[in-house]
Amino acid sequence: MNLDSAIRSERNQALFYSLVVGTAVFIYVTGGTIINPTNRDWLMLGDSAQHYLGWEFFRNTPLQQWPLGANYPLGMELSSSIVFTDSIPVAAYIAKLFNPILPATFQYLGIWIWLCFVLQAYFAQRFLKFFTSNPTQVYFAACFIILSPPLIYRLVHAGHGHIALASHWLILASLCLYLRPGKNDLNWSVLIALCWMIQAYFAPMIAAVWLAHLVKRFYVDRKQFAIFKSIGFIAIASFLAMWASGYFMIGSNFNPEGWNYVFRWQPLSLVDSGTDGSTGWSHILEDRGQLSGENEAFSFLGVGVIIIMVISLAKIINSAYGKKLLVPLSILSGFFLFLTSITQMISISKLLSITALLIVIAFVGITLFNHLADSGSGRTYLPLFIAVALLALYSMTNSVGFAQRTLFTYPLFPPLSQFTETFRTHGRSIWPAYYLLIFGSVVYVIRNFKAKISLTILAVSLAVQFLETIPAINSARSRFANETIWVSPLKDPRWLDLAANYTNIVVVPPLNNDPDQLWIAINEFAARNRLNTNSGYFSRFDSSVMATYSEQLSRELQDGTADRNSIYIVNDPLLKTFFKSNPSSSFTPFQLDNFLVIAP
Repeated sequence: MNLDSAIRSERNQALFYSLVVGTAVFIYVTGGTIINPTNRDWLMLGDSAQHYLGWEFFRNTPLQQWPLGANYPLGMELSSSIVFTDSIPVAAYIAKLFNPILPATFQYLGIWIWLCFVLQAYFAQRFLKFFTSNPTQVYFAACFIILSPPLIYRLVHAGHGHIALASHWLILASLCLYLRPGKNDLNWSVLIALCWMIQAYFAPMIAAVWLAHLVKRFYVDRKQFAIFKSIGFIAIASFLAMWASGYFMIGSNFNPEGWNYVFRWQPLSLVDSGTDGSTGWSHILEDRGQLSGENEAFSFLGVGVIIIMVISLAKIINSAYGKKLLVPLSILSGFFLFLTSITQMISISKLLSITALLIVIAFVGITLFNHLADSGSGRTYLPLFIAVALLALYSMTNSVGFAQRTLFTYPLFPPLSQFTETFRTHGRSIWPAYYLLIFGSVVYVIRNFKAKISLTILAVSLAVQFLETIPAINSARSRFANETIWVSPLKDPRWLDLAANYTNIVVVPPLNNDPDQLWIAINEFAARNRLNTNSGYFSRFDSSVMATYSEQLSRELQDGTADRNSIYIVNDPLLKTFFKSNPSSSFTPFQLDNFLVIAP
């Protein structure tokens, strides 16, 4: 077999493995029925409704428009885009091309979840093949990545999930590109542009790995001009992706107060087996109490991965080199036990969690020291280690905590403060370090044990990890297997009569993810009847524009100058009082399915 044939054969095997295993995990986690594009009922709540309904408006916008991601029918004066409903713009663009032949009810989010598992499998094995040519080792080790608890948790977060944020394969792809020889400027440009067209939170993570790659390149070829050329190339690609997708359609005042520095990560999350809406990831390591917002930083490694680290540490300590580390390891253990004693009372379950965390820290510390002690390995990996360490530091915010206590805070410089307010869910930035931890543990076993022994360790640890997580997976599957049919509260047939004679449905003041989720019913009705609406669930909007627009709507209804092409739903108590006390006003409200409606 010649070289080209061998490469094709290896590539086909990788694709076959990714499709089979990725699809199997997708069916195991979700039940598989969500891949049906006409099945939307599982989406009609919370964030998943936001993602789906954003697409339903976008599919009927002009094909030739600029920005491409503009979604004027949803948001109207607020100038929304497909980006700010987290509807995965790149998938929306592709689906929109086929909109004329698509059924009236069509969702691509189930297909995207399936694709995420397939790509997670693909890039996991691609990364591992940099360290071993044994396919059996690769396939077993990759399963730890495919069954990653944080990945699966994104699908059920808060009971409905953040579907775009399940695209963890973007992180794996960046790690593969870091290891791949050559400049790879085109690949990096495509990857970072994809981040902006999938979910913006991935962009800083992948950019950090890319910058580490530039540093590594600088030490290898010392060509400064080539480095600056790469930076310019990728900066242009990112700008075009953002501009086309509609990131710049809103003003600069889009950071709501009260969100900042809440969604943080803390080290105990690595061994904390549960979080809000997702428990049962381990029978051995129990769910630990958290501070508000730390569910976003869920990063449980799994008992199987920790077993691998225990075995690796035993081998290291049994070596002559390892015995020298016994004293610093003992000191480190004592320090963390002391830290735990002052933050919480020690119980057996808490002691197990702290022991597991010490194992993780010891494994990371020793293997990291080994890599850096090797001059060749240190030069290759040091930029990457620094990049993910900085991301981990960012994920902790400037309010550093452990367990259920805040240990200390520190001030931020204004430019950094603006960045942290924009990317306000800081805890997610732990994901690159998280995946590097799992890769590091399985690669150590592959490289330091004989093939049969390493396969046995990986297989047994994977079996433990799988069995441990069955309750959590069952819980996740029940979210997708729910056969409840969503029924709109807008039942009165007069709604359809109104839709036939008006072009807009306007809520005063505009709704944005209201607690009663009335926005879902209004958005679904508007999208189905090709109406524009000012309400929905927008992840970002200009608060000053919203305030001015709300005042304008209220004033127009009171003075009789409201738009004659709009149906108004009055949700403002003061405005309701105005119409009750002024029965002779220009407009006469009427009740329709518990909504106060004005139809000029």
